[in-house]
Amino acid sequence: MSASDLVGAVLAMAGRGGPILIPDTCSLLDILRAPIRPQFREDDVAAVARVLTLTEAAEAGATLVLTGQVRRELESNSQLVADEVERELKKTSETVHSILDRMAWLSGSARHPSVSFHQVGHPQVGRDLLERLLASSIEVADSTDAMAAAGDRVARDTAPSRKGKQSYKDCLVIETTLRVAAACREGGVTRPIVFLTANTSDYCEGTSLRLRSPLDGQFATAGLEFQPRWAAIYRHIA
Repeated sequence: MSASDLVGAVLAMAGRGGPILIPDTCSLLDILRAPIRPQFREDDVAAVARVLTLTEAAEAGATLVLTGQVRRELESNSQLVADEVERELKKTSETVHSILDRMAWLSGSARHPSVSFHQVGHPQVGRDLLERLLASSIEVADSTDAMAAAGDRVARDTAPSRKGKQSYKDCLVIETTLRVAAACREGGVTRPIVFLTANTSDYCEGTSLRLRSPLDGQFATAGLEFQPRWAAIYRHIA
């Protein structure tokens, strides 16, 4: 993305109200994975629904930014995750049915009716929510500068990269995110800008939510907030 393209994207964001949300791939795929992911809770679903309401409104009350790398990863992985969810729901249904059969045999009573979890609209429900979010987002392509900087992070084992781990994609997402945040601030945008990822192991120190160095300073300089859950952004969108 050229400097003029980035400025254009920033201007588009500046014309909207509310926070600017920049999710990574795993936070978006969690919407698809929600039925089989215990960490994705009711308040996360409420936050996703609220973001969707705000981004789809005629006068948008929030802005969802999609980096080029996140878009590519979603295109590669969404169907794989949907297939995973369907397999797990079918497996769970079969387990429940088997348990109910054995309980009925033991009690000598009629078998209790049960639902087939994989036949109640999932994972299509999550897919529909995700597609609506993407349709209401602003996409920002990854610049050659961001790509070069991401490669440098990997070469130097700089967060979110780690020694011995291939983290180029995460590094590219964060480089584009930092450039978007910096351009927004330079363009006079004062609203909250939030980077959302459930991948705390690569971004944070140990089990805490303290960003690894030098991400902590880079986020502070860019006026960028880090959050690990959709529910954590609810204070900006309530």
